[in-house]
Amino acid sequence: MTGPDNLPIEGATVTATSVVGGGNRQAKTNKDGRFTITFPNGDGDYFVSFVALGFAPKRFAVKRTADQDILVADLKMTEAAQKLGEVKVEGDRAKVNRNNRAPDIGGTEKGVNMSALAAAQQGDLAAMAASLPGVTLVPGADGDPSGFSVLGLTSDQNNPTPNGMNFG
Repeated sequence: MTGPDNLPIEGATVTATSVVGGGNRQAKTNKDGRFTITFPNGDGDYFVSFVALGFAPKRFAVKRTADQDILVADLKMTEAAQKLGEVKVEGDRAKVNRNNRAPDIGGTEKGVNMSALAAAQQGDLAAMAASLPGVTLVPGADGDPSGFSVLGLTSDQNNPTPNGMNFG
């Protein structure tokens, strides 16, 4: 058994059904796309069906001519797109309470005391961060934005993360 690219199909299920007795036998194809099904004292004709994931199922008859001991069923499978049924996902969405936020697990989350800032600095994140203990405001030179230093590190070594989003 091969695919449309003439490569063997491994793991396909092959079922042979005796036309006379109605007995079924199954086998899986090996890495070479080959299979063997035996019917002890088998006589007559068989329906052989082939099923492989990603390929259209096939079924055809294999007829015995004269006194053949071995019947050969060979097939080239064709690819088949599988249409999946509709999937509907439902669930409750957790509501985030942003009013009474608890500190993170490490206890490093601190609130900013806005009363310590001048009115002009109320929207400046660097000035707001500098209101925390251990943080020093580093004013920008020549029109560069202001930064801050945490425990003596330069302002380019800081990585602020407000509300879980990193920015420089």
